[in-house]
Amino acid sequence: MDEVKKLSIANFNITYGPDNDPMLTHFQDILYPAFCNEQKVRTSKNVSYFSDVELKLINSEYVLTGNLIRETYYRVRTIVVDNELVPSPSSVPTAPYSRFIIYLKSHRMILIKNEGHSPNLKSFQAVLRKVVDRYTREVNRERDKAGLPQLPNAVINIVNMPLPDSIDETINEFAKIKSINLRFFPLNNDIDPGPILACVRSAMNSVDSKTGNLTFNSPKSAKGISDLFQDSIASGVASATVTGEKSDGTKVKITDNQLGSELQIPSAGNLSGGDDKRIADYCMKRNYLPEASEDNASFYYKALNILELLVNKI
Repeated sequence: MDEVKKLSIANFNITYGPDNDPMLTHFQDILYPAFCNEQKVRTSKNVSYFSDVELKLINSEYVLTGNLIRETYYRVRTIVVDNELVPSPSSVPTAPYSRFIIYLKSHRMILIKNEGHSPNLKSFQAVLRKVVDRYTREVNRERDKAGLPQLPNAVINIVNMPLPDSIDETINEFAKIKSINLRFFPLNNDIDPGPILACVRSAMNSVDSKTGNLTFNSPKSAKGISDLFQDSIASGVASATVTGEKSDGTKVKITDNQLGSELQIPSAGNLSGGDDKRIADYCMKRNYLPEASEDNASFYYKALNILELLVNKI
């Protein structure tokens, strides 16, 4: 069987400041340089950072590509010697990584794991939030000394967009759903496809709140649940947490990153920039990537001159 790699599609949703300015508003002075400076995010177990970041054209559309690397150690406890299991404690360095392609027109993102332990969307979001926050604070200190206006804070939500059929398969694993909680965040020129979501968004705006939650207790309608997730999770405009039970009584709690199965793409060897177009074509052919909203497309075309200047500086 040919080697395959796991692939996720996400809404790369970023806004700035109190007015929720769209992602491309500060692409040149916040997002792009933050991605490129290879700041390392450290935890007790690993070090993560972005590398080989490149702004380029794929199929006549600007995308941001690169790797998210996680440097860590694999702990070896035992090995086999002469058919006998023997202790052999050691630590082996390893650096699993994932390849990403971010579409600057539609604000959709492809994340491909190079191997099983490569970073997922949740890890990508956590690292990007820390990298952008750190970069913005460092730049603002220098701008403050120079008497320049401060850069706004970025609100980053990388939301998994599983296929509808895949969502239904996951929901069918529940014998009983106790609650569904939808979390809302500022949208980057996307439009809520369903009336309930649009109503919640309108209420958030009326009380000047950036985030909100909507909870459904003990929902029974399988079709209603499917339609709700089609409008919210599959569209990338909200994130979800579902709690319930399986048929054996086991309690289950899953988030939107666990809703639906990861997609697969045939791919042998390690991923590199040379694979980007093949990956993009594969996803486009299968309609994994939705079209850009009218507002996002308009903003993208206005930003083309800036994107071209950034590419020419490389």
